[in-house]
Amino acid sequence: MPWATARPCPVPTCPNKQPCPTHPVMPRKWNDDKRPSAADRGYGPAHTKRRMHVLYRDRVCCFCGESVIGDNNQPIKGATVHHVVPRDEGGSDEEDNLLACHRLCHERHHGRAR
Repeated sequence: MPWATARPCPVPTCPNKQPCPTHPVMPRKWNDDKRPSAADRGYGPAHTKRRMHVLYRDRVCCFCGESVIGDNNQPIKGATVHHVVPRDEGGSDEEDNLLACHRLCHERHHGRAR
């Protein structure tokens, strides 16, 4: 079986192929052994249920106004919730502190867009 072709470096302006000596691929946060599980961080079954309720309650992204519910009446892939007051600033997971949004809109809002 032939080897897979080398992927380009993830930096758009870099001409190198992976592994790139200039831009090594950094491990992702969710692969970090020191990071607690989602349930340990407060995102267990109760949060999932609350998240679904908020998505159906709001039905549109709080940032762009587009729907977060698909044609099959299910949340679209990438639908998430935004904490109005962030948890690390004392915000809660109560529904009055959560708004429906798209993951990309959420990342843009927090300055983490890829």
